[in-house]
Amino acid sequence: MFFALGISFHYFLEGLTMGLQSNVSSAISLFTAIVIHGLPLGSAVTTNLLKHWLPMGLSFTQMSLYLLPISCVRSVGQLLGLVLLQIPGATALILSALLQV
Repeated sequence: MFFALGISFHYFLEGLTMGLQSNVSSAISLFTAIVIHGLPLGSAVTTNLLKHWLPMGLSFTQMSLYLLPISCVRSVGQLLGLVLLQIPGATALILSALLQV
């Protein structure tokens, strides 16, 4: 369970960082890095979860219900980043700088 929460938090931060990009070139570079990073990470996550969940007797449907929020959390981070960019003035710059550290 902690592994799934940790991966979800990781994905959320990836999405948030991507959503905070105001330069198209930077966003494309970051997107490419996330995709390349995500392929082995997704395989490792799935393998690890299957290793622990199959002996517990969870069905494919139950496993899918656990994996659905994990797969959606990056998009939530992206949307939050895009919303934060719409805040006018220095507040958006300060939030962007703090969240990209």
